Amino acid sequence: MKKTVDFEDIIGQEHCKRAMEVAACGNHNVLFIGPRKSGKSTMIRALRSLNSHILAGEATPCPCGNFTDPKKECHCTPKAIQNHLRKINGLLYAIHIEVPKLNLEQASKRPRESTKDVRGRTFNANCRAAPTKMDKDATELLKLAVLELGISPLSLDKMEKVAGTIAKLDGKVMIEAHHLSEAISYRSLDRNLWG
Repeated sequence: MKKTVDFEDIIGQEHCKRAMEVAACGNHNVLFIGPRKSGKSTMIRALRSLNSHILAGEATPCPCGNFTDPKKECHCTPKAIQNHLRKINGLLYAIHIEVPKLNLEQASKRPRESTKDVRGRTFNANCRAAPTKMDKDATELLKLAVLELGISPLSLDKMEKVAGTIAKLDGKVMIEAHHLSEAISYRSLDRNLWG
């Protein structure tokens, strides 16, 4: 059995760590998408140290696995990339997050939090009810997202639930626009980042 990974062992990848915290708090399934050796398996093990009940998967953004890798060339055609991504069942996951190759120069210099710290926050948040209503700005953003992204009703439902979890972590009684914006950022496949 592979050893667990503590959050403080992960250098940088702040967006991924935040997505894992949201996932653990709301029991949201997660798909990690990134080039080979970007840390997807490490992220899965860290997430499971927080919440072992979550379905977590990993995928590359293209058949060769090098697309989005700043140091390796991808020779896949745009059509091959689109076909590859279509085979990924994004509807199984509430969150699909890009895991970029680590750039040490861009890695955060702030002190790293441990799994225990993150678990404490998720525990405290889960003592509160998740908001189910949106404020006016969030409602307008949701309409815009539906028009721009053309997301399915099932994806929309998952996105709203993730936004509710983010608001709960924030201690809010309503979903605000920035909560929904963060939830949208966790729907990489819906946003067609790679095709």
